[in-house]
Amino acid sequence: MPATQVATYLEVLAPSAAYDTPPKFSDGYAPFYPENEAKKNELGYALLEFNVLADGTTKDIRGIRATSYAFANEAISAVQEWRFKPARKNGNPVAVRVRLPFSFRS
Repeated sequence: MPATQVATYLEVLAPSAAYDTPPKFSDGYAPFYPENEAKKNELGYALLEFNVLADGTTKDIRGIRATSYAFANEAISAVQEWRFKPARKNGNPVAVRVRLPFSFRS
């Protein structure tokens, strides 16, 4: 997944006082278009919230909205493997809650 896309759409939900610099995407793949949705040939959407921990991993991933469960599930599967440079407060890594939308095209 291109880091510029994540940087553009990633919304940090934690109060701005909780961090000095936001997390930055460092590694991971874009979610796949779900096989069972391919026959419909429709655009898909999923909105996720998740924590970026102080070690740069993701946790507590939750689908907020999605065109279908399949789109949410694919986005969740991808985000579970993602790595970030964590948010920082006073130079120290801190965990923050974030929100990120995903668009799917067949």
